[in-house]
Amino acid sequence: MPINDVPTKEHITAVVAEMLDERPSDAVRLSDVAKRADVAIQTIYYHFGSKARLIAQAQRLIYSRVSAANQRQLELVEQAVENSDEAAFWLALTDLLVIAWSAAPSDLSLGIIDVLLDVWSDTNSRRDYFDMVGARFNRWSAAVTRAKEHGWLLEDVEVDASIAVFWSATFGQVFVTSSQRTAIPTQQVVDYIIRSVRRVPAC
Repeated sequence: MPINDVPTKEHITAVVAEMLDERPSDAVRLSDVAKRADVAIQTIYYHFGSKARLIAQAQRLIYSRVSAANQRQLELVEQAVENSDEAAFWLALTDLLVIAWSAAPSDLSLGIIDVLLDVWSDTNSRRDYFDMVGARFNRWSAAVTRAKEHGWLLEDVEVDASIAVFWSATFGQVFVTSSQRTAIPTQQVVDYIIRSVRRVPAC
């Protein structure tokens, strides 16, 4: 039965996402969820089957929200490639790198770690997450490959390897940015990456 014109499962997921902003997932009790969502505990089990599945679904919702800016940048990158607009491509890609790298030293990065841990705890959600990441990777690969075909990237750039390394580094830096020695300024990192892949036309 819809609640305030929102399907029940979506409503419960949104409520738990709000609760996860207030407390860690292991402090979320189904009785509290039922009370705040104004549903019976049996209704929660009907839609999710387990607390782990419920938490994982709520964390996926949170992840989709925090990664929305990256998604918008991806669309701008794709649009630039489609329009054969090299300047727009590099602008969109640079902005994306800044957004992605700037997030890691912040509280947002720690939240993403919590998201991944909770998603990993549920087999179905883990599979859905892999599918989502794979689809996003394919879009990035297609866009950057086309940019390379346009002659905007150095010929020896390995597109998929470059994307995978950057993604891994973005998550990995969460564990080193607490050290002053390894907290490299965002712009320095972004400039290095762009120089590593961008083809500069000969004068």
